[in-house]
Amino acid sequence: MERAKLVDELEKMDVDLAGLLAALLCLYRDFAVWQTTHDLKLVKDRESIELLYPAIAKQTKSLLANCQAIVEVQRRLSNNVNKRLALEYLLYNL
Repeated sequence: MERAKLVDELEKMDVDLAGLLAALLCLYRDFAVWQTTHDLKLVKDRESIELLYPAIAKQTKSLLANCQAIVEVQRRLSNNVNKRLALEYLLYNL
């Protein structure tokens, strides 16, 4: 489904955007912890762990960028920005 249609559907559902954003932040945080733990369990020696560092750093950077986008939407909502504009910002930045 293209993003514009998804925004339309979310707007029609009168989604609790604050609740959705809080859930997304928890999901990203939990996934980051799980992914890192999972990756580290796969390796048996220090050399392998050092090889994983760049991948873990890249994943963490991506997750942080998504979290920053979510926090920005929360800020915009608290400043009474139109809900549709906030949804569009969220979908285009994740």
